[in-house]
Amino acid sequence: MGIGYKVKLAPNEEHKTIAALSNETGIPVNTLYSITKRDNKRCDRIIIEKIAAALNKDVDWFLDDKSSTIAERIKQCRQAANLSGIDLARKLNTSFTTIYQWENSKRIPRADSLVKLATALHTSPEYLLTGNESRGIPTTAIYTVNLRTGAIINVEVKYD
Repeated sequence: MGIGYKVKLAPNEEHKTIAALSNETGIPVNTLYSITKRDNKRCDRIIIEKIAAALNKDVDWFLDDKSSTIAERIKQCRQAANLSGIDLARKLNTSFTTIYQWENSKRIPRADSLVKLATALHTSPEYLLTGNESRGIPTTAIYTVNLRTGAIINVEVKYD
């Protein structure tokens, strides 16, 4: 979740419109809409500070990387493993298009693919899904899966 998405989300929590946020911060409405429409990952810190103050949020809430998406974590882990999208596709015996779709939030890996993906990227399915670091080697992982779509709804990981 980028800064733009959070700027879009936060006023709704405070029951404020973008126009009201603009009036309160002095940031032009067009600038705020631009930030939210593009879901900017980066934004001028002064703008973030003004928005945070107006919305009673900590600046770090807007900058927190743990709120990144599964797509962003897949891409970051692939790059950290020095793999190209094609290399990862070959390792998983899937197409480059599938990898591209996962990394660009077009599709989410199914449960069986998620486990293979995490193994290939030397991480845990829990990290890919939530951004939370594993607490060692899991002893049990319970996946709740939508049987119609194959989408993972929830993951419960247990450790020794």
